[in-house]
Parts: sequence; structure tokens; C-alpha cells
Amino acid sequence: MHSSCVPLKIQTNVCDLGRSIFGFKKEEGHAMSKRWWVSALLGLSAMAVTGAAAAEPRMHDGFYFRGATGLGYTRSSVSYSPAVAGFGDQSLGGVSIGFDAWFGGSPTPGLAIGGGLTGYDVPSPTLKVGGSSATFDGHETLSIIALFGDYYFDPTKGMHLEGLVGFGALGLTASNGQTSNNDPSGLALGLGFGNDWWVSDEWSIGVLGRFIYAPLSYSAGGQSLKYSTITPALMATFTYN
Repeated sequence: MHSSCVPLKIQTNVCDLGRSIFGFKKEEGHAMSKRWWVSALLGLSAMAVTGAAAAEPRMHDGFYFRGATGLGYTRSSVSYSPAVAGFGDQSLGGVSIGFDAWFGGSPTPGLAIGGGLTGYDVPSPTLKVGGSSATFDGHETLSIIALFGDYYFDPTKGMHLEGLVGFGALGLTASNGQTSNNDPSGLALGLGFGNDWWVSDEWSIGVLGRFIYAPLSYSAGGQSLKYSTITPALMATFTYN
């Protein structure tokens, strides 16, 4: 069975459950937005680490900037702790649009470290409960403020391996502007592998495959909801280094 969740107009039990595990409010501030900007300011302060030496042409050294965009699939498996009778397997997710904005520097040629923002947006995510499903009329977002390391196997070439660790938060925004008020948050981890091609002395473009795992959670009233979130993605990258 598949239906559509219209915000605040409960049409199916699936929609009812969707509201219960995320919750909505009309005029109050968005909890995730506050955490996001506070974390972003702290992260941007930490991004001051950049390479001090002058960069060599077509060498991965010196200042580092990486922007990226692409497609992924974001899925959150939802469970209760302690378990709640009558609530079985639940998940939320769908095809996502990703972005990166990373800043840092190279302490040694071929290795960049720094911090930045990574996010994924899921238009009209699907909520599944047992054998039933419903489409949420809005967007699901996974937002991450992260520290990263990006290692080029040969500083003059493009094959590289990256890792990230940071703080992630999951949220919902309905088409009528309402936002979720119990956004799950927690650790976010990522690992990626890709290749760049030089297009100038400092700029390169490339492709990157990446997998993100985020064991997020939300607690209230002695009940904890766990959102085991994964996002495999294929990204186009634009790097200055």
C-alpha cells in the first residue's frame, strides 16, 4: 500500500506514525537550524589551518578548497529503545541531492586536512512501516559539520582517499513550511575514493564515490528513537589545491 502524507492532515496510519517519530510545530524555531549554525561557526573557526608554503603548480599542496555535488540514496532505519510493542520495522528516505563545501590546507604535499559542511536533501522521502508506505510532502535533510582528511597517493596526480568525522543532524521540512521539532543528531562518519584531473595549475575536477554512516538518535520522556542513517553517493568534485 502506498499513499501520500499531507502535513497535518492524517490520511493513513503510516502518516500518523511519521508525525509521531518526528513531530511538527508551526511557529517555533527549528532545533536543527540552531545546532547547525552554532556547529558551523565552531567548525569555521577550526578551518583556519591552511598550508603556509607557496603552492607548486599541479601539485596537491597549500590551500585546499573542495566543492562537490551529486546524487545519493539516504535511508534511515528507525527503532525504539526500549522497544515499543506494536511498532515494527520503519524506515525513511529516498534519492538525495548532495553537496560539500570543504576548506583546509596541506601540511605535507598530497595530504589535506580541514573542516567543512556536507549535506544531503531528499525531496518527497518515502516512509515505510511494515508492508505499508507513504510519501512525505516535503524534504528530509541530513546535515553534517565535519573534520576531514584527503590523501592523494601521488601529490601530482588525482587518485585520492578521503575520510570524515563530524556531527550530523536529520530533519524534515513540510511543503507548508512546518519543521520537525525532534531532530535526531549524533556522530557521522564517511569514507570516499575518487580521482581528479587537472584543468589548470591549481584547479582539478573529478568524480568521487562515498559512503556515510550516521547512528543518530533522539531522546524524550525516557524513550529513545534511533535513526541508523546511511548515504551512498556519487559526487562530482571541484578542487583548488
